[in-house]
Amino acid sequence: MIPIIYRYNKDTSYETTNNVKNLKFLKSTGKIAYTSNLLIDEDKIKEKEKYDSYYSIDTSEENLSNIEIKNIYRSLSKIENTFKATKSNLETSPVYVWTPNHIELHFLTCFISLVIIRLLEKILENKFSTNQIIDT
Repeated sequence: MIPIIYRYNKDTSYETTNNVKNLKFLKSTGKIAYTSNLLIDEDKIKEKEKYDSYYSIDTSEENLSNIEIKNIYRSLSKIENTFKATKSNLETSPVYVWTPNHIELHFLTCFISLVIIRLLEKILENKFSTNQIIDT
C-alpha cells in the first residue's frame, strides 16, 4: 500500500509535508518522489508548538497600533463572511435571468436581503448565526 503522503504534490502539500525530512519532488510532475528514508522533523514541530494558541498577523503597516491592525483584520473576515452568506445562505448564484434589467433586479434583491440579515444580526446582538436567522 502507498502511504498517504505520496498522494500530495508540491503545490498542495506545504502544510502537510513541510515537517518531513528527506522529501523530494519530481520536477516533471511536482509529485513526491518515492523515497524510503522519510523522517518527521521533530525540531520544526517543536518550533511551531511555541506559537500554538497565538494569533499571528503579518503586515507591512508600520504606523498602526496592534489594536488598529487587529480591527482591520477583523473587518476583512467580516467581508469574507458577507461573501459566504451571499453565495451560500442567500443563494445569489447561479443566476437564471439574462436581461440586464433582470440581472440588476436580482442582485438588488440579494443586496437588500443581505442588508436585512446584517441589521437583524446587529439588533439580535450577534447571538445568532446567519443560518439561524434565515431558518427562523
